[in-house]
Amino acid sequence: MSLATVTADDFERYVGSDFAFRVELPEDVQAPALKLVSVRRVGTAVDGRRQPFSLLFEEDREVPLPQSIYPLAHDGLGDIDIFIVPLSQRGARCTYEAVFT
Repeated sequence: MSLATVTADDFERYVGSDFAFRVELPEDVQAPALKLVSVRRVGTAVDGRRQPFSLLFEEDREVPLPQSIYPLAHDGLGDIDIFIVPLSQRGARCTYEAVFT
């Protein structure tokens, strides 16, 4: 999937599903995952570009991940590298955002 052409529509049907980190782990270890909790359309499309949107992800983690590009995999979307930013932490629940313009 190309980040240049991905739209909010591509993600909306996967709200509630997990995006796994593409990492090499032993066979008996489950890869950590981010759960897509919402897709929010922001503003309007300009000059034939896609409508900007943001994705909110959550995960259980004691310490939030730093903002960075993370290699993720999803059963329906395939492999995609997404820049995520930590937004908040409540207990062991961390929330992250990815913005597409």
